[in-house]
Amino acid sequence: MFFANKEDVENCKIIVRKEICERSLFQLEDVIDDIVQEIMNITYSKGGDYKENTLTAFTKLYFDNEFYNKLL
Repeated sequence: MFFANKEDVENCKIIVRKEICERSLFQLEDVIDDIVQEIMNITYSKGGDYKENTLTAFTKLYFDNEFYNKLL
């Protein structure tokens, strides 16, 4: 999570929680910090910023591709 501040992390956490609720994947609540870290690292590595729309897009891709499976 290079160049991310506390606010960026909290915003990502809100987006991830929303996605978890929408997909009824409540078992992921225990690993939400790991998911946030992965999404923020992916966002950074792809050259994205930490704005809400960017984090939302990467979060949707993360969940669409079920990258969270390795954390279960």
